[in-house]
Amino acid sequence: MHGNIFWYQRAVPKKVHKLIGVKSIKVSLKTNKINIAIQRSKLQALEHKKMFGALSKIDNPVLKFLNKKKTINLKNYEIKFMDDFDDLVSNHFFSNQSMPLNEIKKTKKKSIENYLFNVQNSIPILSDYFRNFFAREYNFKVSEFKNYKRSLDFFISVCGDKPINSYDFIDARQLNEKFNSIEKNFDGISISKIKNIFTRGFRKFNLENNEFIVNLKIVKYKNNANEYIFSTDELKNIEGFCKKSVSFESSILAVIVNTGCSFREIIGLTSNDIYIDRYQSFITIRSNGLRQIKNLYKIRTVPLVGLSLWGGEYLYSELKKNPNHYLDKKKIIKAENAINKIIRNFSELGSIRNFRKSLISRLVYINCPEEVILDIVGKSKKHNLYNSQISIDIKRSWLEQLKFI
Repeated sequence: MHGNIFWYQRAVPKKVHKLIGVKSIKVSLKTNKINIAIQRSKLQALEHKKMFGALSKIDNPVLKFLNKKKTINLKNYEIKFMDDFDDLVSNHFFSNQSMPLNEIKKTKKKSIENYLFNVQNSIPILSDYFRNFFAREYNFKVSEFKNYKRSLDFFISVCGDKPINSYDFIDARQLNEKFNSIEKNFDGISISKIKNIFTRGFRKFNLENNEFIVNLKIVKYKNNANEYIFSTDELKNIEGFCKKSVSFESSILAVIVNTGCSFREIIGLTSNDIYIDRYQSFITIRSNGLRQIKNLYKIRTVPLVGLSLWGGEYLYSELKKNPNHYLDKKKIIKAENAINKIIRNFSELGSIRNFRKSLISRLVYINCPEEVILDIVGKSKKHNLYNSQISIDIKRSWLEQLKFI
């Protein structure tokens, strides 16, 4: 923020530094309203994303030629926003409200700028919100207040104490894992009470409900096996086993870990569906002589990276030797049971069905776009915006960023 105006700034990818001539780009958003600034920054980011995507595909000789000609004009990719801001200083001094003496004293601790720009509308951290707003406005019974406070303290011990609108899906997941890691829920701790604190806070500060509140629920893994998410240690142990105990089953498991494919999708592959190359390796989920895929969104190409690349190489070589390895239904069931047995050595609650959910969680953690996740795991794309297929290079770039998280 410069003065009382928000600005957008982003770094320029190294590959196009010379072509563009700068290492970062700044654009005035021409507003001092935070909500408007956020919307405009997202629109501007999309324009720059298109520009970087186009420039990064140009070959080096062409880059040098264009650089000499200086044909890249950043203004062509800059959105011309209209002025949209309030003169808050004038509004304050020419309003009928006078500044109370006690507020003037407070400005010794906080800057004049913060006061003029309406600090009371800034978002408080969770503990401050509970103490200064929620506890004063909510009609508690004594026992109820204790339960609210106990629930809040537990939540903060797991997810930290930060502004109420800064919690996200990962915090909800951590809370869920904490509840599942204890044999009995602590007395007096209630997720509904925690949710009530946040819901009232979002309403008070005119905040939009985010994915955190939607995901603020406890899923007991034992009762809902499909919701289980593998921990970091479990994934590392599974990787170590696969590479030490090389077999057809361990290679299938390895492919599933970083692709999010189902067991049936991998067991139905032929050698023609696996492409292994020094620069680009992937599998294609499609109809073949072994199976038919009716849902169009399940037909896709998934890059092989990390452990899944290792498994894909072994699986390809085995299928070349024996194309009919798993045509027998009894063998398929036996293979699935064998893989689940491997998994149970490292995870009491996990099964082969949980790797898709776990991959989605890991991709969300690194802020992978929703449309990319949907394309990788073969989920239905709800919006027309997502109907076009995502390029394999984009999917690979996100999968390669994955760590065991």
